[in-house]
Amino acid sequence: MSDSPKEDRIGKIWFYYRDTNNDGVYDYIYVKNTGFSIESQEKFSFNFDTKKIDYVLEIYDFCPEEIRYCDKIISKIYNGIGQKEAEQLGEGFSERIKEFSSVQKEFSKFNSGQLEELVRKEYSHKLKMADGRLAGNSRTPIEKLLSEEEIKKIENYREEKE
Repeated sequence: MSDSPKEDRIGKIWFYYRDTNNDGVYDYIYVKNTGFSIESQEKFSFNFDTKKIDYVLEIYDFCPEEIRYCDKIISKIYNGIGQKEAEQLGEGFSERIKEFSSVQKEFSKFNSGQLEELVRKEYSHKLKMADGRLAGNSRTPIEKLLSEEEIKKIENYREEKE
């Protein structure tokens, strides 16, 4: 899904839900943000038995190609995040995970309103560069996911690249 009107058929934020073990429950969510001064991918893998989450955050330099052809600036992987750790990352991060789960349980191609609302919410809280600084939010708490050095690396990437 995209934040753009359906008739435009272009996207800036995309959600991919997958059922990795064919049990009828989506246990993998991939969120791709494109078309900004930076681009990002987030991958959430849910283990419903252990109630743990594996999370990957990848940040890319903006380019006019598909994200896979853009320069990857940084990649962070967090394995086995439990509820307590998710809450320490921020209330918004925990709420986001609950929303992802809720939407996947209630989604129907005949009633996509909840997913469309989530896409628009994610778009309004996207990672971006603002005045040369990486701007995060409680839904993607970069100050807790990334070190100061990693944030500076992202902010200075274009200058260092040239």
